[in-house]
Amino acid sequence: MHKVEKYILELLYRKEILILPQIGTFVVVYSSSKIDTQKKVIFPPSKKIFFKSESNNDNVLANHIAATENIAIALADTMVREYVDMLKTKLLKERKYAIDDFGVFSLSSKNYVLFSQNKSLNFLLDAFGLPEINAVKAKRNLFGLKNKSTKGKIFVYSFISMIILLPLIFLLTRYNYSDNKSKIKTQKTQKEEKNILQQNNKNEKEAKNIINKEAKDTLNKEVKKAENKEIKNAENKEVKEDVKKEVKNNAKYFIVGGCFALEENANKLSEKIKKKGYNAQILKNKDGLFIVSYAGFDNRTDAVKELKKIKEETDASAWLVCQ
Repeated sequence: MHKVEKYILELLYRKEILILPQIGTFVVVYSSSKIDTQKKVIFPPSKKIFFKSESNNDNVLANHIAATENIAIALADTMVREYVDMLKTKLLKERKYAIDDFGVFSLSSKNYVLFSQNKSLNFLLDAFGLPEINAVKAKRNLFGLKNKSTKGKIFVYSFISMIILLPLIFLLTRYNYSDNKSKIKTQKTQKEEKNILQQNNKNEKEAKNIINKEAKDTLNKEVKKAENKEIKNAENKEVKEDVKKEVKNNAKYFIVGGCFALEENANKLSEKIKKKGYNAQILKNKDGLFIVSYAGFDNRTDAVKELKKIKEETDASAWLVCQ
């Protein structure tokens, strides 16, 4: 099974609609359990797939691949496009393309893409593993008695009396057991309450000693903090002034080194870029992805010049984004 096909299957178990760009749209529909009276078979509830040959790319599949494999969205989108191109080529040559344990893509006479689901596959997780059941007509011969003999009647009556008496015996024994258990429980709780009171008194004494020590320590710490605070404030002012010089607030064009679904990966790339001497920035786009840029510019001409330089000297895969 192709890697992209595995992710398509994962999403069909979670979502009701999934778009495969340039191919079509999968629509998952719930179907309740059914009884086939002619074949005498009971079918469990299920989710079946209907396929439309119309599609608009919503990037759901590419985003899922990027998040699962921890790669850039651009690489995930390339994986989807390559799979779609392969599928189109197969359909044009062979008119059919089968996916193991999933279904079959086919091409109609008018070149519409069709899809038929494997009948044994059920996308309803609540019904996972439930088989088809053969319905057998029940026979109502009580206890297998063919005639109403006196021996049979005695057996039936004795069986019924046992069914009535057994629950009563069980309730009586359970009542005595629970009564004894509650008495033992009250004795234990009284002992535990005494132990808790003694422990609380010890804890109060220890807490007073700890509070006195902590009060002395905090006074010393506050004095040191006050001395260091003035030094830090002076350092922070110098850092903020340097940052204002480097970052342009009106930047529209950014040279991108990578795009990630996880902020942790974006921070790693940002640190690598900073070590190379660039003023790396992390931006967040409308899709919630983290974009790591080498630099930002307020005009396209300067951005293109710097992009060319970065491609030649540092990163051949860098690209330009207008934010």
